[in-house]
Amino acid sequence: MALLLLVVLCTRFKALALFDCLLVALVAGISVLVWRSAGNTGALNNDPIPGVSPNDVLCPLVTYLFIGFYAAFRHPVDTVRFEQARVLLTLVSFVVNVVTI
Repeated sequence: MALLLLVVLCTRFKALALFDCLLVALVAGISVLVWRSAGNTGALNNDPIPGVSPNDVLCPLVTYLFIGFYAAFRHPVDTVRFEQARVLLTLVSFVVNVVTI
C-alpha cells in the first residue's frame, strides 16, 4: 500500500526518486512490522473505542518516527514534498492498522 502511494506521488509530484520510494516504503513496512511485533500485548490490544485499540493508534506514530530516521540519514531533495509523503504514509499506516490488522 505504501509503495503504491509513493509511486503515485513519485510520478505526479516528482517528490522522490523511484529508489527512494522503494526505501521509504520498506521503512514504513518495517516500522509496522516492528511495532506490531513489539506492541502485541493485551493492554495495547484492548479496544476502548470499538474497532480501535491503542496499538492501532500508536503504530502510525512509530511509522512517522521511522521515516524521520530515514530522512535524517538520507536527506530528501524536496523537504516539503517529503514531509507531505511522510504524513500520507502515517495516515495509510493508521488505516491499514485499523481496517486490516
